[in-house]
Amino acid sequence: MGACCGKNKKPTQTPKPTTQPKPVTNLQAPPAVEKPPAPVVVSQPPQVISIFKPIPNSRKVFFFSVQENKAFILTASLPFPFSRNCGICQLSQHNFIIAGGNEYNSDELTSDAMIFEGKALSGRRIASMPAPSAMQTLIYIEKIKLVYAVGGLQVKTIDESNDDHSDLIPGNFSVYDLKLKQWNVLEQMPKKLCCPTCYFVRDSIFAAGGFILKQDKFARYETIQVYNLQEARWKILQLKFTLPVVGALAVPLEPKQILIVGGMKDLNTSASMAYLFDEEAGFSNLKDFKVSNIQFVPPVYRTEKYVYILAEPEILGRYDRATKEFEHFPLMSLMQQNADIRSLNTFNSTFNGIYTYHCDLSNKTITTFNTLSQEKSSIKLQSIQYRDAGIAFLPDGSLFFAGGVAANSPNPKPTNQCFRYDPVSQTEEAMTQLPKALRGIRLISTQDTIIAIAGFDDSESSYKEVYSCYIKFSDQIWVDLPNMLIAVRYPACCLLENSIYVIGGEEVIDEGIEEIRDCIQVCDLSSMVWTVKTLKYNIPAKCMGLIPFTEKTVLIFGGEDADGNEVKSSYEFDGENFRKAEDLPGDAAVMHFDDPACIRDGEAYIFNSAGDLYRLDFNSLSWEEVEAEEKSVNQI
Repeated sequence: MGACCGKNKKPTQTPKPTTQPKPVTNLQAPPAVEKPPAPVVVSQPPQVISIFKPIPNSRKVFFFSVQENKAFILTASLPFPFSRNCGICQLSQHNFIIAGGNEYNSDELTSDAMIFEGKALSGRRIASMPAPSAMQTLIYIEKIKLVYAVGGLQVKTIDESNDDHSDLIPGNFSVYDLKLKQWNVLEQMPKKLCCPTCYFVRDSIFAAGGFILKQDKFARYETIQVYNLQEARWKILQLKFTLPVVGALAVPLEPKQILIVGGMKDLNTSASMAYLFDEEAGFSNLKDFKVSNIQFVPPVYRTEKYVYILAEPEILGRYDRATKEFEHFPLMSLMQQNADIRSLNTFNSTFNGIYTYHCDLSNKTITTFNTLSQEKSSIKLQSIQYRDAGIAFLPDGSLFFAGGVAANSPNPKPTNQCFRYDPVSQTEEAMTQLPKALRGIRLISTQDTIIAIAGFDDSESSYKEVYSCYIKFSDQIWVDLPNMLIAVRYPACCLLENSIYVIGGEEVIDEGIEEIRDCIQVCDLSSMVWTVKTLKYNIPAKCMGLIPFTEKTVLIFGGEDADGNEVKSSYEFDGENFRKAEDLPGDAAVMHFDDPACIRDGEAYIFNSAGDLYRLDFNSLSWEEVEAEEKSVNQI
């Protein structure tokens, strides 16, 4: 990719501007717009995300779609708020790494880092940077899967306080390994200059210019330092970086050209110029934006004709590759006014028929239990054969299956197959496939939607991650949900009060090492933002069963604890409080619950994963184990 993605806001621990940014009044809006509408916060991104910028000190993102020519303010589900002066670079079409910056409501620097998934509107925390820093340029080298952090600034440590060269030092030159998921500190630049303008071309990272600050006196330097990836060492070039800016955003172009925009003239003044550097012709001025507070921020978006860059305050810059002209427009005039707000039927759908089912998909068998006649029988399946699949009742009483693992495969890998099984006609129907192959999915069914929670693929390098999505019956298109803040497998899941609740589960710490969690995570469907409640589940467990028995209350029961022992406890839960209910009866060695419950006339029936059947009385919340003899096996 080789893109340069630097930051250009004021450094921390330095003198602050005395005024807030002023509204932009001298930009030419597109002629068709007479008055910019107010921004609209929406809950799903444009169809094609082109470019974005975080809104500092918040969990909101400003997106712009070139294809739709619209801007969107979106709320994201993040492990921490976006920081001012953070470093950003693009990893893939919709994935970005964001690291460092200033902590929320503070001038303190942070080492927090995350991978932000634009299409899912969510972020997941990754290893912290080696030291708190701000304004660093992040450069992704795709062929070696490494992200380099260069430039920026950080505060001196005690050991460095004897160095009287500057009151600040540049941020650590370090690298994040996407495969090993860790940062490593590399050889530092020979000349300690803060906030150089950084870019990557021809297997080398360039750090051009920069400043030192001594007793509040700002001094800009023209030094150009280069790091060769093959030699893994820095050297100082004889060339000079003569532009009167530091910390500018540099965008390599072809052939042998670099677009340089923004940056700072000094600590309190933004640079409003755009330059083009040509290896043969040198520097040339492209444009003076004549906006004193303009600040261009990464990442950039390239097409064959244009380069798009976002800036503060709410400005879209567009560079024409052919004519070398640079235009800019106010983004508020492009705000999306009629956003499609995601809405789900927020009561868990339950099947009120007379049959409940146990799905032994390894053997392609469904066991049925007639709650009136108390008879049990088995049905053989044809195509549905994926164990560890998500299973739920649909409103018409049919069964929905999502994902899972092929039962008899020597190298089991998850599938993205989905099926509907109609018990009346005993027919199987292939449904819209999941966006990716997953197992261990927990399904929530509503009157018009299936929500798939916490699916995972343990055959890939991303085995620690879980994935969630939903599909509306009317659309038949799976849509990504934001990532949970804690990536748990096999939790209990339900809908309560317009929110998805995820209780317990196991988190993969490392390959072969799992930790059972007692956390309760909540996704508000109106904003699609996840939070973690301070309330904890009474017993850390996974693979619990869950039965909704009112619109506002569910019963959580069974599961497996951290020592691998069966859990027989039951708890009534209303979203805020747990109330102890009667324990599960019997001496079953397995208390995993994967099958959905059948609810009728104030009682529920549910099988555990070993095929033991239980009945729950809603009035007393008391359990009994049901014994039933199998009568027949039906072939389809």
